[in-house]
Amino acid sequence: MTCLNQEPRRRYASAEALARDLEHYLADEPIKARRVGRLERVRKWVRRRPLVATLAAVVGVIALLLAGGGWFFSGRLQVAVRQAQDAQARAEKGEQEADEKRRQMNNYLVYLNERLDKMDLKDSVRAEFLYEGLALCERRLSERGEDPEARRQLGLMYRCLGDLELERREFEKAANSYGHAQQLLEQLGVDFPGTAIYRNELAMVYVSKANMLEMSGKHQQALVTLKQGIEIQDRLAADPSAVLNTRQRAAELRETLGAFLEEQKKPSEAEAAYRAPLEQMEKLAADRASPPSAHVTLANTASLLAWLLLETKPSQTESLLQRSLRELRDAHNAQPENRMLAHSLWGGYTDLAAVFKQKARHAKLVALANQLRGDFLTDLERTYNAACFFAASARLVANEQTMPAPQPSILALSCSQIFARSGRP
Repeated sequence: MTCLNQEPRRRYASAEALARDLEHYLADEPIKARRVGRLERVRKWVRRRPLVATLAAVVGVIALLLAGGGWFFSGRLQVAVRQAQDAQARAEKGEQEADEKRRQMNNYLVYLNERLDKMDLKDSVRAEFLYEGLALCERRLSERGEDPEARRQLGLMYRCLGDLELERREFEKAANSYGHAQQLLEQLGVDFPGTAIYRNELAMVYVSKANMLEMSGKHQQALVTLKQGIEIQDRLAADPSAVLNTRQRAAELRETLGAFLEEQKKPSEAEAAYRAPLEQMEKLAADRASPPSAHVTLANTASLLAWLLLETKPSQTESLLQRSLRELRDAHNAQPENRMLAHSLWGGYTDLAAVFKQKARHAKLVALANQLRGDFLTDLERTYNAACFFAASARLVANEQTMPAPQPSILALSCSQIFARSGRP
């Protein structure tokens, strides 16, 4: 009742204002006579525009349905995607496990060939085994297309066959087998440049091929081929992520180069070739985590260099052989039950003893004998060997005119006591 309000400020200002408010009321529009709430505004808007309101309602309902259905189907889709991913992961895992089993089986073929070689069986037995292994690998390759593992194992079997043919001095056959292995592994290196194992094994094929060329009298070709293998292995060893075994093999190939050069009567070049791996292996052996094989490789390199320098640099020969013996002792102490390491250690003692005898170093020979006894306290054979060292020292002292008279008798007494302990005359 705005038009009848007693307070003038609350009444309509004019008849025109009242007329406009009436028109708004009749048109279901907001009026000034009273304030309209939001719900009332919506109701009036719907009454004014029923078609638009109906369309808006339909659109809203559809939107709600789509939102709810989208959430529902999105959840179902996510479940389906997860199930597909899980299935793919299981399939990949199964394929990886199958590949690993094939790899283990194929590696076992190479291992069996090495065992047959050590068993000193007839060549015909090994040849039959290798031919059957080749047939197996070729059949697997034909079944699996371009499977890299099948190609790799076929290359390894060809290399093993080439090694057997080289032992038989069948150079042409060996060259053919090495050629097949080289071709397979080179192509794998091209197809999979990030896989180090293919290049690693290719380097080994080059080494085997170089040995064949050296044995057949093709010395220059042998050097070129060996250097190709060294180049591949050096690149692998230069990788910061390279394992210790890869770096150790790089040093061993340079040691092989030194042996080739020494055989070809190139002493200065051979010395340089031996010193390079000597420096490399000193760094590797200094690592506490290094395996015994690293110390053995260092010892072998030092020994080869020592005998090369025997005539030209005899003082270095003795120090190098002592270094070799220290490394062999470290390896033996790490694995005292390993017979091969024990045999290598004994070889280190005999090498150094030979130099002491040649130079009449009786005092050092006695110290070496005591050291030998300490390393093989429970080994009667080595105790007997130590006694032999004492005996050799006693003979040296007996021939030394400047030595005091009692010393030969003391050495002879020590020698007899050790012989008695060893149970041998």
